[in-house]
Amino acid sequence: MRLNRREIIAACAALVGTRAVRRGVRAAEMEKKPVETYQVDFDELVKAFPNGTDPSSLPPLLARLGEWMNGKPWRSIGAFDLALRWSDTHFPGAEFQYDQFALIIRLPDGSAVGYWLAGRDPAHAPIVLLGSEGDFATLAPDLETLLARIALGDFRDKGAGADFLYSDEDYGEGVVPDLRGALQGFLRAQTGIQDLRSLVRAARPYPSDFAEWVAKSGETYDAQMQAHPAIQAMAPLLDKYRPVNAKPWQRTMIRVTWADTHFAAWLTPGPVKALAESAQLKPYLAALRDEAAARMPGLGLWHQAALRVSESRLELVGDYLFEPAFRSGQPPAAAFKADQARAPRAPRRVPPWLAAILAS
Repeated sequence: MRLNRREIIAACAALVGTRAVRRGVRAAEMEKKPVETYQVDFDELVKAFPNGTDPSSLPPLLARLGEWMNGKPWRSIGAFDLALRWSDTHFPGAEFQYDQFALIIRLPDGSAVGYWLAGRDPAHAPIVLLGSEGDFATLAPDLETLLARIALGDFRDKGAGADFLYSDEDYGEGVVPDLRGALQGFLRAQTGIQDLRSLVRAARPYPSDFAEWVAKSGETYDAQMQAHPAIQAMAPLLDKYRPVNAKPWQRTMIRVTWADTHFAAWLTPGPVKALAESAQLKPYLAALRDEAAARMPGLGLWHQAALRVSESRLELVGDYLFEPAFRSGQPPAAAFKADQARAPRAPRRVPPWLAAILAS
């Protein structure tokens, strides 16, 4: 599989003293390669917001930023894209918190950045980071302050927000232009704020309430799940899969897929063979799946999940976002439509792969 630069840039940048490609590449060769530009999808960004209807409903500064970034060389103000993100994969139970967020920035390592709404208007919502490695931080009190930080290079080269820094590294297409000065001009014109450094200074210190909220939310959800009768009933059924004398991170993984009547569970990795306990697990998984959909209207039913069996506990992680690979082949569209009819997903919770199936 060929990886693009967005997928490898974080790893390349971490190699001390090593360049992915020498700067000595001939100019003629560079001209043959298309310049990678920022990705901006206004129709998808609308889905980030609870009350989004069409691109005209986006926060004005965000919409104008997308227009300004569109077509500009990627990394010219930092390594990121304007793209719809979900909270789901970032902390336990985050799928039930999706209305708390409007995540509109994708970083190369899978981290997400956007508004922490918590019932607030986006104009007054802080901009937060949900890190792929479990780091959570407030980056700015609002979008204009985040953009000022980006335009001024107000981030450290490691840690939260490092990908917002401009880099003159050559990754095989030459050094991209530094457009942070142009971003400063854009921001002054759009907001009327001339002293961007004062704007950034006034925002400090950044509060820790977001990280504290995430920790508390995750702990509460985890405690509820560990006490759930269905989890407690499934745990002894899977005792034989518990790793012995294991490290805390070692687990046996059981993959589950489900669409209407199409259900399967099997161990992974390894041969795709039905789990012997599948029939015993099914009613408990059904209860958890249905309860989750009822608890959060608009969440819908997951079509794949993982049972993680460790030495001391059992965890169920539902996946609502990524296209599942079914053990016996893809079920018909009618199966997905039946689940959607039984527990409708909100439009903003329908990823493109599922939208295509439901529209067929």
